[in-house]
Amino acid sequence: MKKNGKKARKLQKERNLRRSKMRAEQALSRTDEIDLTSLSMSQLLPQNPVLCDTQEMRDFYLKTLQEYVRLCSWQDNQMVKAQLKAYEKLLANPKEPESPHPEIFYRFYLWIDFLFITLDIRERVGGKRNSDKLTEARKRFCAEFAMQSLEGKLLETLATAALGEGHLRKLAGILPTTQEQEYLLNFQRNLQFRSKKPFTVMITANMSAGKSTFINALTGKHICRSQNMACTSKIHTIVNKVFEDGVSYEYDHDLVLTAGTEELMNDNEENTSDKIIAATKFDGSLCEERLQVNDSPGVNFNGAPEHKEITERMLQEQNYDLLIYIMNATQLGTTDEATHLKRVQQLAGGIPILFVINKMDAVNAEEENVPALLQEQQVFLQENGFVHPAICPVSSKAAFLAKRFAVGNLSRSEERELYCSVDKFKKMNLPAYYAKAFPKVYIKDAKTEEEQLLKTSGFAYVEKLIDSYLKRKSKR
Repeated sequence: MKKNGKKARKLQKERNLRRSKMRAEQALSRTDEIDLTSLSMSQLLPQNPVLCDTQEMRDFYLKTLQEYVRLCSWQDNQMVKAQLKAYEKLLANPKEPESPHPEIFYRFYLWIDFLFITLDIRERVGGKRNSDKLTEARKRFCAEFAMQSLEGKLLETLATAALGEGHLRKLAGILPTTQEQEYLLNFQRNLQFRSKKPFTVMITANMSAGKSTFINALTGKHICRSQNMACTSKIHTIVNKVFEDGVSYEYDHDLVLTAGTEELMNDNEENTSDKIIAATKFDGSLCEERLQVNDSPGVNFNGAPEHKEITERMLQEQNYDLLIYIMNATQLGTTDEATHLKRVQQLAGGIPILFVINKMDAVNAEEENVPALLQEQQVFLQENGFVHPAICPVSSKAAFLAKRFAVGNLSRSEERELYCSVDKFKKMNLPAYYAKAFPKVYIKDAKTEEEQLLKTSGFAYVEKLIDSYLKRKSKR
């Protein structure tokens, strides 16, 4: 083979692309000291009976955890600090005590929480010194709670198993109570979930296409700002957690594991990196999957040319398994759209693409011919180089309302909007389009009209299609 031949150049280009992708994966999997796999874990504490104990006992619980973390000199790690802050906030429970217990009652809960809080640093650091610190902590713990040799051995076994060298599930039966066993099994669920390789979805669009609303619908939570203006030039990564724990995580300069609206909806000016990471439990058919969503900046904002640069870099790195291209149903076939589509075609390579036509709620089905609109968009995409485009008309707003209804979490104004959407999408009949366009994708009817909106808005089909790509990848 000639050193500078066409085939050699092609092979070199492929090698460079693989290296670039590997570097991108490493960069995206870790920001500073934060490992995205750790953010896929849910908090154990909400299931801990200490939350229903006295303030004195809760203070003792937190103080004990802090003491053992300091004993091992792990208190300066960013993840550990964030975990302790989260425990402090969750343990500041103003409720009247329901089930007071003595300190000895919490010995196994405390040890499990200690292992949970320090898991990330123990996995990364390792080594004899680290092991010696843990041994010292265990011996002191056994002495403090007057634990028998068999109980001390159990603590050691739990510590080993929590690093993936054993199975916590097998040890659960040894614990004295069913509640303790369930607590340990939740730890095991975390370990199993984080060990899965995530399925990464990248989202791209021009401005005002509704990317944030789409992500909110995907999660079923207010996790992203939804507004018709140019948002931040940062990459937003949203991570699915293993089970519902009632809290969201956010890394935006600081790591907050009990993030509220203020943290989630406002960018931290001190964040000099190009990443913001959030984690929550997704609602919907994808809730059990190790899913990771990368939201790129809108590309056609003249006031921030770096938006386009960031998005095109993300496209070129191909650090994603599926690309979702979102279009605004009220602004189809624009010059900006054609320009961005051309770059997507050039940079995305063989990555599968779903073309989501969002904001179908803004389309008047009585005055506009919806099938004709979708046909026109198919022709437009074909003219721009996409031979068999997978086109998915949806209303992310309506889908979000349907998910919020399912968990009983709608405001009055959202309720009114929900019932308007139910009628609107019943008339639009998007399931008929999906039955023809994707005959293998079947969505069963829901029990109520309100929950049926997830299907009639088209969103349930998008989730099903994402799942099909995910399953396809897992079989490779």
